[in-house]
Amino acid sequence: MERLLGTTKPPTHILHIVNLRNVLYENKQPGIRLLLPLNVCRKKNYYLPWECEHERHEYERCQYDDYVRRMKKLAKEKAEAAEE
Repeated sequence: MERLLGTTKPPTHILHIVNLRNVLYENKQPGIRLLLPLNVCRKKNYYLPWECEHERHEYERCQYDDYVRRMKKLAKEKAEAAEE
């Protein structure tokens, strides 16, 4: 699946699915489009750790990319504040 690195808002069809499934607000992040299939796979395979490895890796990679993006943005804001 493709990753949404530069975006902060998931597509509207994903948000609609999230609202239908009553996902907590904390989980409405850029990787939500990967979390839903991961949770479905986990439930289907009774949370066996060796199942759904690919889905989990994709989700964790998306989370990491989002973290890196936010840290770069924070560092840029700190540098701009230090210049002023």
